[in-house]
Amino acid sequence: MKILVTGHTGMLGKEIVNVLLKFKGIELVGISRHSIEGVPYQQIEHDFYNLDLINNFLNKIKPDVIIHCAGLVNLKSCEENPHLADAIHVETTRILSSYLPEKTKFIYVSTDSVFDGKKGNYTELDLPKPLNYYSKSKLEGEKGALKYNPNSVVLRTNIYGTHSPSGNSLLEWALNELKGKNEITGFSDVIFNPLSTKQCAKIIHYFINHPFFGILNLGIKKGVSKHDFLCKVGDIWNFDQSLIKKGLSSDLDLKPVRPLNTTLEVSKLFSMYNNELCLTSGLKGLKNGYN
Repeated sequence: MKILVTGHTGMLGKEIVNVLLKFKGIELVGISRHSIEGVPYQQIEHDFYNLDLINNFLNKIKPDVIIHCAGLVNLKSCEENPHLADAIHVETTRILSSYLPEKTKFIYVSTDSVFDGKKGNYTELDLPKPLNYYSKSKLEGEKGALKYNPNSVVLRTNIYGTHSPSGNSLLEWALNELKGKNEITGFSDVIFNPLSTKQCAKIIHYFINHPFFGILNLGIKKGVSKHDFLCKVGDIWNFDQSLIKKGLSSDLDLKPVRPLNTTLEVSKLFSMYNNELCLTSGLKGLKNGYN
């Protein structure tokens, strides 16, 4: 089985690769803007803002499965450069999902923020109402994936993890600040049910061979606030809990606007995936591999 992973050097992509490399019978190809040294699989350097060459490398690789987790995750950049967000979330998704759809499985990693966050506990059937351009473009990508490939799996989720080399994700920011004994503020009014990148990668591997297709929510069963999430980070890493302060997102004039409660109802996931997922195990799994 030949599997193509876009964004294989990113926070989620690297974990997907790590999971897939543990299994025999998989030929792995990673595509990203930058390559990394010393990896035991084929890499292609490609900027997804250049759409012209995508079909060329698809015809050369001939993947059986495409996992599209590359994205422009900076909300401000998406607002200021909507054409870039569209290129990677909409147009690239359209081209990738259109490749031999009758026999190619396409897995598209979307986001919980396709919802407006006014009620939470969203099911796969709830009507999306994105609030910013990042979310709008991701939703259009969902539509394209489902339109052009009947074997598509659209995964809505919210992930946390670390980059290599280190980046500026929520978890990395918290760890760096707490390590320096700096106070941080977590919003008590922003609620989500996130997965670690390791947890998400294992689920994605599971659904490569599962007959499911369509939209699926991924997340832990119980929602947490961003403040509670940071407190759990401090607890797992044994940092001073007094450094973690409680605040409200309304205290800041955040632009672009963000949804408050994006918790996802995940009973559909757990009816097929019989593994325990919780925040504690997710954070501990990342801590074991964190320098």
